[in-house]
Amino acid sequence: MSRPSFIEDIEIDEHRLDAEWLKQPSLILQYSEDQALAKKRLERARQRVDRVKAETFKDICKTPSKYGLTKTTVDAMRSAVDLQPEVKAANDAVAEAVYQAERYRGVLSALDHKKKALENLVTLYLRNYYSDSDHSDMSPEDKRLANRRVARTRTMKTKINKE
Repeated sequence: MSRPSFIEDIEIDEHRLDAEWLKQPSLILQYSEDQALAKKRLERARQRVDRVKAETFKDICKTPSKYGLTKTTVDAMRSAVDLQPEVKAANDAVAEAVYQAERYRGVLSALDHKKKALENLVTLYLRNYYSDSDHSDMSPEDKRLANRRVARTRTMKTKINKE
């Protein structure tokens, strides 16, 4: 997931609400699949940690002196396991996988907020929030945009009334 596409995906073009609504379900599906894949990677990373710890523990039991242990108590061996670079690397991979899974959860939450914003914008349009008004205090560009909004609102109302 790249940051620019995430930001683009949650932005709303209020002048093209119909297009925004049409792409919303595919965005939800895309990011849901990405989240599922991230969760799968997280589970595999956790399994790898367990496997690396077990293999390291087994090796420590066989040759404790290789790991600098003079006593072979279970606590001493478990501590030695956690200090090994392979175990640290596997734990780092789990942390990264958790981060990625949480990012996708955040994206899906943002898309849910986008859905609610789209609903509210449509409601505003249907209630003539952007209707014709006195544009005397507006710049020419703002007048053009306001008139464009009014035209889109009328087009949307016509489409809705036909359905």
